[in-house]
Amino acid sequence: MRRGVAQCHLDKLKAEKAEYEMLTSHDSQTPIVLKIDDIGYLPDILIKARIAAKLSEKELAALCGLTEEQIKVYEKNDYQGASYLDVRFVMNALDIKMQGGEFLVPLDTLRRTPITKEELKSSKKRAKSQEVVNEKKNFQPALD
Repeated sequence: MRRGVAQCHLDKLKAEKAEYEMLTSHDSQTPIVLKIDDIGYLPDILIKARIAAKLSEKELAALCGLTEEQIKVYEKNDYQGASYLDVRFVMNALDIKMQGGEFLVPLDTLRRTPITKEELKSSKKRAKSQEVVNEKKNFQPALD
């Protein structure tokens, strides 16, 4: 069982490395398309776009009028605590455009009570743990 979990983590690291290499080796003359299924993953887009643009945190900070320390803190914390305006500055500096962006608003199930910060954080944690569950479902143990 431990071997399976370790293999799952190794596979995830390999996928992250491959994604990083894809981002850093992408032709800078060709736009890169980054997709998310949930607006909660917008910080991933900002970080990946910076990497693909081959910009350091310092260079991005200079482009969007923030400090290097702010960019480092924002990225470390998945842009939690960043103002909407700061996120827009980063998006503008990276020239990020949204194409064909559709947002689904299911009015029949619209929540009528305030959402707490804890619920918002737990929904992101649930999404990440669901990714792990899906990876485990797709995991094929090696037969020795």
